Order: sequence, then C-alpha cells, then structure tokens
Amino acid sequence: SGDAKQTTRGIAVALAALSAGVIVGPVMSDVINKYYGAEAVFRAMAGVGAALVAYCVLLLPESLPPSEKRPVTLRALNPTRGFEALRTSWLLRLLGAVTFCSNVSESAILVLMMPFLKERFGFSPAQLSTFMILIGVVMVLSQGVLLPLLLRCMRETTLLRLALVANFVHVTAYGIMQAGWVVFAMTPISALTFLAYPIVSVLVAEVTSEHDQAAAQGTMAGLRALTQALSPAAFGLLLNVTVKSTTLPERWHGVAFFLGSLFVLMAIAATRNLDDALDAARMGKMVLSTPQKPSRSRAQGGAKRRSGAAKSE
Repeated sequence: SGDAKQTTRGIAVALAALSAGVIVGPVMSDVINKYYGAEAVFRAMAGVGAALVAYCVLLLPESLPPSEKRPVTLRALNPTRGFEALRTSWLLRLLGAVTFCSNVSESAILVLMMPFLKERFGFSPAQLSTFMILIGVVMVLSQGVLLPLLLRCMRETTLLRLALVANFVHVTAYGIMQAGWVVFAMTPISALTFLAYPIVSVLVAEVTSEHDQAAAQGTMAGLRALTQALSPAAFGLLLNVTVKSTTLPERWHGVAFFLGSLFVLMAIAATRNLDDALDAARMGKMVLSTPQKPSRSRAQGGAKRRSGAAKSE
C-alpha cells in the first residue's frame, strides 16, 4: 500500500541520515580540533544541539492529533516500561530476539574493529580512518538506497534472513582472517548486514496499530541500545585477553568474533516462526496491552448510540 511504502521510505531515510552522522561527526570534530582546539569541539556540538532543539520545537510536526494523545504519567516515564510489549506479543518477542542477537555482533564489530586491526595487523591511523569512512559510506548507501530497492522485489522476511546470513559470514570472516586486506574485501557483504535492523523497523511499522507504533518501535530501539551499551564492554574484554595473550596461537585472536557469530545464528533461528507470526498479525493491526484513548468523534458516536438505546427503552 501507499502508507507502507511511505513508511519504508521514511525509515530508510532516517537510518541513512543517522549513518551519515557517523561519518560527518568525527571528521568535523577532527577539523575543529585541529584549527580551534578541543574546547571548540564541545562548543560546536552544544550549538548543534541547541539548533536541533529549536528545530524540533518550531518545525517538527506531531505524529498524533491532539485528540489521540495520552497524558504523561509517572508509570509512562519508567525506562523499563518499553519492554512490557514483549510480554503481550509473540511477534514482538521474535523481532526482539532478532534485534538483540544480531546487534550484539554488529555493535561489537563497529567498536572493536579499530583496536583489533591496530593490534592484530598494525593498521596506521590513516588506514583506520579510511576504513571507518568506507564503513560509513556503505551504511548510508545500504540503508538509504539498497533497502528500498530490495524491498520492491523481495519479501521482508526473506531479506531479513539474507541480511542475517551475510552478518554471520561477515563476523566469521573477521574471526578467521589472516591479513588486513580482508576487511576491505568484505565491504560488499557488510552492506547487507546493515539491513537487519531497518527491516525489523519496517515490519513493526507494518503490523502495529498507529496508536501503539511508538511503543513497539521504542521496544526495538531499547533492545538495540542495550546491546550497544553491553556488547562492546563484554567483547572488548575478551578481545583484549586473546589478542594480547602470549600463549594462544594467532588464529585464536579473533575468538570474540566467533562468539558474535553464535549470536547471529540465534537471530537466524528466531526467524523460523516469523512468517506465521506476521500472518497472524496482518489479519488485524496488532494492538499492545495499553488501552487506546478514543478520539472525540468516536466518543461522540458512542454517546449518540447510548442515548438512542436509552430512548428506545
């Protein structure tokens, strides 16, 4: 439908813009630091943040009409409340498992590749910068261009499984590689690995009711943020122990990536019943446990029906 295509396009553009920020941010920071000093970097970022707040307040439209908004309560501010949707929906549990397990390895790679390439293969700062810029460009093109094109000719679940298989190959190759050039050779495959989370976002938008879409998307984003916080620390400790070990042979220095590949296999296993769950959800928009606030027109219609019933009695 037109709404589904518009949602897919919007998600792709938003995630591509996020990836572009990954490229532009460090480059801008290096330039400002070089010519104006480190303090100027923080001043510039504060200015960007203030401009963003003004943009959101003055120009960013609301996603819901005033009649459909819910009041803010202390319970709604609970940071763990976003995960309550996982208890009420089989589909969200499956998509949550895919999001968590696949992002464990993705977060670890994005953070740990720099020290790994430096310690294992002696990459210079220039080589590391080139690699990071290349990864950023691939992320932008993958999510902003490749995703909408592939969704025109493939089912979302098929493309999701393809992205997860590519992720498994990608992570495993990093674990067994014996030369630094392999990371550049794996760039085409990495373009597919960055599609998993956008596809999950598309599926959530497709099967969730408009009123509950923010809660469902927030659940997936929360799981992803959890992996971004925990995965680098856990895998970084393992990588530090193995790379600097004097007793382990070199072929075992990438054991942290093998652990990441196991998480990707669990994500692939979670897609086994995904088609059945999606078919069940598509029969009617999935509604979470939070009751919806009726719109003014619906409330007036209900009042008229009750008044008519009273008169007939």
